[in-house]
Amino acid sequence: MRVDFSNTGSVTSRMGFLTNGLHIATVIEYKEFAESNRLYIYMQTDGIRHRESYHLERGQIYLKTFLVNAGVPEEKLGGAIDDFEKILDKIIGRTVYFNYQRPELDSDGKKVDGSYPKYNFYPRKQYEMMVTARMPGATQAAVADIAIEEPKEETVPAASTASTTTQSNGSSSSDFDFLLDDE
Repeated sequence: MRVDFSNTGSVTSRMGFLTNGLHIATVIEYKEFAESNRLYIYMQTDGIRHRESYHLERGQIYLKTFLVNAGVPEEKLGGAIDDFEKILDKIIGRTVYFNYQRPELDSDGKKVDGSYPKYNFYPRKQYEMMVTARMPGATQAAVADIAIEEPKEETVPAASTASTTTQSNGSSSSDFDFLLDDE
């Protein structure tokens, strides 16, 4: 018998929580739990194994969003699908792009009951645009284009008595009058 492990990475069975923010994962397996009508999709991100859980009746829109962003054509997801495992088998090894919000954790780093991680999956192009927008250079350019003024120590009139007095910077306190009800 010959076994070649030269292209095999390290095995990790550690389940964990990611940091909040944008991530890329590889889908590594799925498991169905018929008694709870749940489907778990297991993913690997930076050595951390994590999972998203889908209720197969109440969470179909979330599962469909995940599958489309994992590369399944939306037209393949119409109506009842008897051999759904074939679709799931095809996404193993696929890359998915998402924003992650970790659950609330206690002081020991364990998930607080009733708190759950939140995944928002995106197509690759949208993910890349989001990453580019968050790059330090892009953020600095956007901030440089915005003039920020320190608030002046003046009292602001109440909304019901808003005036149109022009302040020293040339703006008017009535700039947002369109939000007030017409009297």
